[in-house]
Amino acid sequence: MLQSHSNTSMLLERMTLLLGKDDKLLYYFGVGDKSPQMEKTDYSPEGLRAVVLKRIAFAKAYGGLFVIIKPNEDARYKNIVDVFDEMNNGQRELYCKTIN
Repeated sequence: MLQSHSNTSMLLERMTLLLGKDDKLLYYFGVGDKSPQMEKTDYSPEGLRAVVLKRIAFAKAYGGLFVIIKPNEDARYKNIVDVFDEMNNGQRELYCKTIN
């Protein structure tokens, strides 16, 4: 189930998704790093879904996965919807927040 709760974010593993121009999708883990290790993926089940499922399994030790979604001004609306659909897929326990 997709949830938004600001108080729980301190206890959870964090994943940030950066949505950009030309269907670009980057992600990184953690918070506060001056130069996070960015990875590239796509919106397919073998891309974003695989990354999220793998990280959920890892994040169980931290109480769950908190996903921050950051679309830039060039991101397509369709890509934002695709990400939300993926976060809600299978009613997984995730905590999401968007930042503009």
